[in-house]
This record gives sequence, structure tokens and C-alpha cells, in this order.
Amino acid sequence: MLPGSLWVEGNFAMSRNANRFSTLSSHGLTAIDGGALKSQSPDLGAMLSATLDGARRLGQVEIVAALDPAPALPRNVAHELLRIAQEAIANAARHACARILRVRLSSIPGVVWLAITDDGRGFEPAGVQSGFGLQRLRERAAAIGAELSINSAPGKGAEVVVWSSLEQAEAA
Repeated sequence: MLPGSLWVEGNFAMSRNANRFSTLSSHGLTAIDGGALKSQSPDLGAMLSATLDGARRLGQVEIVAALDPAPALPRNVAHELLRIAQEAIANAARHACARILRVRLSSIPGVVWLAITDDGRGFEPAGVQSGFGLQRLRERAAAIGAELSINSAPGKGAEVVVWSSLEQAEAA
């Protein structure tokens, strides 16, 4: 385990409980929005942990998270990164039939990054024609000047990675 990391492990029923998770995610986000996000520099790690706690209550898929302490982020940047994580988790819940979901929050001097990966059935990102999930991820990243990478292939799971320069984040 990396020093300073908070490891969160649990279970999360993605395929059978996808609609319940979406509802939980929405309600959980409202509670988070009502509190931590009102702060000028909310704790992204704590907000992600709360989101994952709610997801773990649902059951059968293992969630493994490494949430390093993130640097102070502007409220809008923390909000968009949290929403990106929630959308990626909800997409995995609705579509992936995954057994393991991994969430990683980390930073190096000047950069914060977030990765959500699953071992589900995967997809061809260029071939996604319906729905707004991937489009919303891209829009949220663009809104804060972050870079977004979506990697997947049929049978290979999926990985969503977003990273933001802290300099650009402060300007967003």
C-alpha cells in the first residue's frame, strides 16, 4: 500500500443493481453537494470515499480504491472530477457486468489524476452511438481544462482516466 493512501474495499452489485446505484449516486451526490462542495476547497478523496461507501452497500462486485490525499482543488474542479467518477462508475454498473471496479485518486506535483477501471465486458469507444455517458465525461473534463482518456476493447474491461494540471485547474 502506498504511504498516505486510504484503501477502501467492498462489494458492489453492478449488473443487478445498476438502477439502484444510479439512484443512490444521485441522492449521495445531493448530500455531498449540500455539504463538502460548498467549501472553497472540498476534499475530493473524502467525497469519492463517501460515493464508494454507498456503492459498496449494494453487493456483489468488489470495489478496490486507493485514494491518496489530493491537493486543495477549486470547488468547480472537485465537483467535475467527482461527477466524472460517478458517471464512470454508473456506466460500469449499467453496461459492464464487471466483477472488480478499481478507483484511484493520486497526484504528483502540479497534476491530479483519477482512474476508474473495471474488468467487465468492455466496448469499442469509437463505436458507441447511443446514450450520453461518454459524451458527459468528455464535456465535464473539457469544462475544467482536464484531459480525458477512455480505453476499452470488447472482452477487456474499460478504463477512464482524467488528469488536470493544477495550474489549469486554478484557472478553470
